[in-house]
Amino acid sequence: DLQPGGFNIGCFDLTCRPVHEINIRTQDFRNLGNMVCSETDKIVRECGYERENLLGICIGAPGIIDRSRHRIVSSTILPIDRTSAFYDEITERFPNIAVDLMNESSLSAYTEKEFNKELAGIENLLFIDVHEGIGAGIIINGKIYEGADSLAGEFGHVSIDVNGPLCKCGSRGCLEVMANIPALVKDVEITHGKILVDDSPVDYDKRFSIIANGYKEEGRFRNEVETTANYIAYGINSAVNLMNPGAVVIGGKIKLMGDGFLEKVRSVIKRIGLYKDREMKILLSQYNGNPVTAGGARHIFNELFEVRE
Repeated sequence: DLQPGGFNIGCFDLTCRPVHEINIRTQDFRNLGNMVCSETDKIVRECGYERENLLGICIGAPGIIDRSRHRIVSSTILPIDRTSAFYDEITERFPNIAVDLMNESSLSAYTEKEFNKELAGIENLLFIDVHEGIGAGIIINGKIYEGADSLAGEFGHVSIDVNGPLCKCGSRGCLEVMANIPALVKDVEITHGKILVDDSPVDYDKRFSIIANGYKEEGRFRNEVETTANYIAYGINSAVNLMNPGAVVIGGKIKLMGDGFLEKVRSVIKRIGLYKDREMKILLSQYNGNPVTAGGARHIFNELFEVRE
């Protein structure tokens, strides 16, 4: 699970049960292939397996991915692009196993489809992934939908304001610059001042946790949080009008905002949606583990053993 500042690596058994997962920190993505290979060997040993027990590796990444060439074309989140040959380095070190590179939101959507009991029987699903970036995973007829060129799901680059701030993609008013986690933290600090702990600066994750807890427990930062919910609801409404899913699941860091945030999203969609009386599930993700690594494990398993996705 590639992330800004490193990656999470998880080892799963043949029931797709997570055995162990660790976080590796790095700012040097030029050495990514070698690091993934070394950490893969290490976690396999730590879990009590031999290298020959390893059947597959799935890499989830935020960004536009060329699935046919196994390259990250571009990412507004990671310092990496199509010039990186980390996938080739991995396949060279592990020549006899399945290796796949996929969008992280697609894998998270697949985790919801496979493991969320509230979605039993739902074959068409939209997963909205809100972190530093914003993406979407799409499940159609029970299968991961990636589009003609594997470019489907760039939900963060849906524009909700043509006169809005400039996005790294070149457009204006994209959800990714108006409703991602950094935008929310920035809006809160513009209004309420820098978030400190014991008069000392804290990192970005800690500041967001303070905002989330303050909103859930005391209703603090309501204007900023509910503005973000409003933006996301408008984006979801557009996607729902195009796709007609059976359910929408909101995941990523934003789910820490809790039920109040979810109810705001639901109320906006109820007000602006074309089909106001339609009973469509809109849920927060309840998966407690890492949905990217879990979805990757399940995807690789199904590919290896020809289980229908």
